[in-house]
Amino acid sequence: MPLRDDHDAAIARADALQRELDRERASDGEQQERLEQAEKELASARERLASAEAELQRARREARPGPGATPPASSSQVSSAQSASSAPVPQASSRVGLLFGGALLSVFLICGGLVSLCSSHEPGEDPGDTAREAAEAAQSPPRPTPPFVADMLVAEGMARLGSNYLVQSVSIDYVRPDGTLDPTYGRISVDSTQAPQPPPPDDPSRPTGAPTEDPTAAALAMMMTSCPEPRWTPSDGWKMGDDGPCMTIGELPVGRPTCSTVKLWALARQEDAPQGLARITARWFIDAASSQHGVQWAWMWHFELRDDRRGVDFTHDFPDAVCKQAP
Repeated sequence: MPLRDDHDAAIARADALQRELDRERASDGEQQERLEQAEKELASARERLASAEAELQRARREARPGPGATPPASSSQVSSAQSASSAPVPQASSRVGLLFGGALLSVFLICGGLVSLCSSHEPGEDPGDTAREAAEAAQSPPRPTPPFVADMLVAEGMARLGSNYLVQSVSIDYVRPDGTLDPTYGRISVDSTQAPQPPPPDDPSRPTGAPTEDPTAAALAMMMTSCPEPRWTPSDGWKMGDDGPCMTIGELPVGRPTCSTVKLWALARQEDAPQGLARITARWFIDAASSQHGVQWAWMWHFELRDDRRGVDFTHDFPDAVCKQAP
């Protein structure tokens, strides 16, 4: 029975993904129809433009005197000829000019529409991703400028997870002893896992002592669920990384790490850590110092400063609880 439930859950997930794909394909089809219609209108406008140009050229030729024309004899004759025969030419030129201008305006408008249509949806672009990025950009605060304070960025990254996700790990790369990130190499990343969901209501028809849920199905659902991964760099600011699986090895994290980078640097210096750029990671892990009383999970910090070219290799682990003690 558990295998059948797993199979059904996988099929349901595949059906949901297929429906999403069908919606995206339908959206692409509508975009393609609009593009084809705009191309037809552009071709028609070009034909009207060519016709208007030909009529304008013909009107100019008719207004121009031919090689066999007799020279004007007197000013009175010229005046009468202008009033009798030359008057219609400006009317024709005006009409042709209007046709030419209208056709040219149509071409400009349709070309602008094509450019807007093509730029609004590039081939292979996911409209959902574009909308999500635009929403994130609108909600994001102004990008900070140096100095980049690591603890402030870590707090912002954890806040981006919201209340539906738990912090699983925090990575602070290339941080200085004063708690600021290197403006070139500095990075912040926060991994998350899903907060535990409340159990479904009890079925009154279930006999007392009967199984309440299938743990295998719950684990499969966790594997197929993605969790957000905020990432920060000096060049790009905050971005949501590729969503990773909401899987946790061991116990679910409780709370969040509290140590500051300045405090961790001070602890590392007491252990003879050299000056430089450190990489510091917080993880929900087994606290080995307290394991004599049974397995206990806690927030642990891993501090490392390595440089192969200069023969530097320093690593040390600190429990987050040490930062809560009096200095």
